[in-house]
Amino acid sequence: MKAVLRSAKPYWIYLMLTGKKKIEVGKDFPKSADWDKTVELYCSNDKRSFNRIPEKDREWMRKYLGKVACRFICLKLEKFTVGSLRCDDIEELACLSYSEMLNYFYKPNELDGKTVKFGYAWHISDLQIYDTPKVLGEFKQKVKKCTNGVYYSVKKPLTRPPQSWQYVEVL
Repeated sequence: MKAVLRSAKPYWIYLMLTGKKKIEVGKDFPKSADWDKTVELYCSNDKRSFNRIPEKDREWMRKYLGKVACRFICLKLEKFTVGSLRCDDIEELACLSYSEMLNYFYKPNELDGKTVKFGYAWHISDLQIYDTPKVLGEFKQKVKKCTNGVYYSVKKPLTRPPQSWQYVEVL
């Protein structure tokens, strides 16, 4: 079975770890029938995001920078229209403001009142916080190789985080 590895900025990870953030939003979602609904969360090294964390909590959060901080089970994936009434509830559960939501989903030239964007709410349940964060090398990805014109798949440890998300297996 496959898990999903998602990247998130430190402030959003902090809100999840402290129980405030109940939904993670995204522009797409996993479609593989092999996905076991497990989501591993990689905490980026974004300094501006880290500085949004209250100063009193920065020391314990520092250990998660550049590592996999936690995992959750996504039992519900919900499609929503960005800017709709349902989106208001999702904004609150995702700890996002209206402008943050618009900035994430729309390019400036799309804010014309005619363009409609859809998002996906990844509902967080069974959050497991790692006392010792995991390094990317503890996860493997499927990579296509070619030898003598024959393509085949191999599994190799991750060396860099995904831009958004990707399928992985735990080593």
